[in-house]
Amino acid sequence: MADKILLANWKMNFVEPKAYFDAFADALGESSLEGVQVGFAVPYTMLASVYAHASSSYTVYAQNVHERESGAFTGEISWPLLESLSISGSLIGHSERRQYFQETDAQVAKKLETTLKRGHQAVVCIGETQAQRERGETFSVLTTQLTPLLPFLSEDANCLLAYEPVWAIGTGLSATSEQAQEVHGWIQDFLQANGKLRGGIPLLYGGSANGGNLEALLRQPDIDGALVGGASLQPLDFAKMALIACSC
Repeated sequence: MADKILLANWKMNFVEPKAYFDAFADALGESSLEGVQVGFAVPYTMLASVYAHASSSYTVYAQNVHERESGAFTGEISWPLLESLSISGSLIGHSERRQYFQETDAQVAKKLETTLKRGHQAVVCIGETQAQRERGETFSVLTTQLTPLLPFLSEDANCLLAYEPVWAIGTGLSATSEQAQEVHGWIQDFLQANGKLRGGIPLLYGGSANGGNLEALLRQPDIDGALVGGASLQPLDFAKMALIACSC
């Protein structure tokens, strides 16, 4: 696993892949981004084009995947379909999937199980809403979200966890590096208390990460990388973040 991980989430936005990756490469210059794993989670319709134009050193992810491998699930995408496009990673349980499409913790756990059984990488998203945080429920919410995942998590599982404070997604707000570290440290303690190797599962921060706050976040001991939304849509901005990650 790389020292730092930087994963772009383009959400439901169109980006012209060739122009993006040409500009991204130009902005990186001679940097090889040694020690940084860079990935792009993009809409289904763009997977093939992004895979074709992105550097082979970058990972291309789906933004969601169904827990079943086939069947009468109109509008859904399964792992065999993603494999036909050479895609080997997916976001799972993003807060917007939970909020707008009522994905449950049990569904998220099943998607994780299916993904790992097929030998692919899962990026599982967890996090509390603003109302839950204000009620002091952050850690109880995370406990509820993490507990169904435990049977499938281990230091050799091909899995990342992304902590997304929902109140900081698309709002322009961001947890301070100290707030993020507090939660990431708690997650590591929780995993360790449940028999998992501390530090064995990389933890990403996802909540309005940008070029202005990334370095402070990545300097924290339990933050291994970032899941980046809006700031990843502009190649020059995301290249700046990649270079920051490389320096951390």
